[in-house]
Amino acid sequence: MQDSRERADQPISGSQLKFARELLSDFWDEAISLTRANNEETGAIQGAEFAPDKERYLETERLGFIVSFTLRLAGRLVGYCLMFVSNHLHYPSTVWAVQDTLFVSKSYRGLGAVKFIKWIDSQLKGMSINVVIRQVSSKLDYSRTLERMGYGAIETGFIRRLA
Repeated sequence: MQDSRERADQPISGSQLKFARELLSDFWDEAISLTRANNEETGAIQGAEFAPDKERYLETERLGFIVSFTLRLAGRLVGYCLMFVSNHLHYPSTVWAVQDTLFVSKSYRGLGAVKFIKWIDSQLKGMSINVVIRQVSSKLDYSRTLERMGYGAIETGFIRRLA
């Protein structure tokens, strides 16, 4: 994986939305408000302390297992996607990207978000990623959009809080 920023600076649908591959360490502090908004909207464990572990995320990035993409409007962060990337333990000849987080501010969802996902997929393909896994929250289900983009459902996840 490359550490340099890669940008797609073409305007999207007449807007000034810009996609980029950026280092998480470069935009972590800027993303915190969006991360909290994402948790409020789709968080899996209601009532639990929400405190993303910055040091572990940045160490995982330093080791080359996280790739980050941003969506900006006039330089302001309005969306981001974090993908965990590695060879799969069951299929070691394949490299998988598993979505940790995808968040786009409400004002920029729709066509802009779809183009962002497609652009991310093209970037992942260019990185020789073989498989992309995306999770969809039952609280904000955009699975039909992903299906129209060629994704297929593979399983249904359940969560149970034990403590």
